[in-house]
Amino acid sequence: MTPWQRRGLALASGVLLYFSFPNVLALGFEAWPGWLAWVALLPLLTALENSSAREGASLGFITGLACFVPGLAWLTHVRPLGPGAWPAWLALAAWSAAFAALFGAVAAEGLRRRWAVPVLWIAALWTLTEALREHDMMEVP
Repeated sequence: MTPWQRRGLALASGVLLYFSFPNVLALGFEAWPGWLAWVALLPLLTALENSSAREGASLGFITGLACFVPGLAWLTHVRPLGPGAWPAWLALAAWSAAFAALFGAVAAEGLRRRWAVPVLWIAALWTLTEALREHDMMEVP
């Protein structure tokens, strides 16, 4: 698989994650498409196979940016921030994407080393990185 194909899969994961949350584009749906979260990481995990930890971090960061840049765009409408809203939005999206990068690095290393029972440790790793992201100093859900 070429690096561009891997990046495309990482981007697809981020977009699927974004659409699995309630958002402006999904207001016409009766139920939120939360079921997308169950399959959203599959493109990223496919891209992580046979990747180094460094490449995994890069792919995870792409996934995180694709999810959090549109997902946190509401920050640009917060009036008290004024012109500082745009840098705050991008910085917070990058900070949140760093946790997806951590997931990507560890998952790539685990997949490369063929750690036992990947269905368990990948789920636990994703849950751990999400919990860390939620309870960091900014507490962004």
